[in-house]
Amino acid sequence: MRRVRVPAAAAAVLLLLVRAAWAQAGAAAPPVDPDVQHLLELTGNAKLGQMIGSMISTQILQQVQRQHPEFPARAVDIIQTTLDEEMKIAFGPDGTFTHDIAAIWSKHFTHDEILGLIAFYETPLGKKVVEAAPAIAQEAMQRGIAWGQDNGPALSKKVQDRLRAEGLIK
Repeated sequence: MRRVRVPAAAAAVLLLLVRAAWAQAGAAAPPVDPDVQHLLELTGNAKLGQMIGSMISTQILQQVQRQHPEFPARAVDIIQTTLDEEMKIAFGPDGTFTHDIAAIWSKHFTHDEILGLIAFYETPLGKKVVEAAPAIAQEAMQRGIAWGQDNGPALSKKVQDRLRAEGLIK
């Protein structure tokens, strides 16, 4: 079996992840308010954290693979597994990300409002809002891209004209 030296940049990324995991384990945050946790689950925000963690893990792995294509497949598997495990902890129900999101909700809503939101999201209409949200977001993103393509050239010209008028470009 060939031994691979982990370059300094990759080692630094992995060290930061390990340090973050140790810090999280050593400084356990108080439990998230069960009502806020329930609201996060009802709205799909609990899954959002896990998706973000997965995206971060994938991006780190892709960067390591681009910078070090010589890594053997087994090293890539170990990096992927380790990142996935750590992200699952950080972005899971008791993870630091979940605590941060719960704190944000608690900052903007009183406990009674949280209970009101729970009541709403448990109704058929509330469930429909959550169910439709991904499709609405995807359609809005597609519309935004189309808007940019349709209006980008004219907007770019307006910006350039104003910069020329100010003497900032020729």
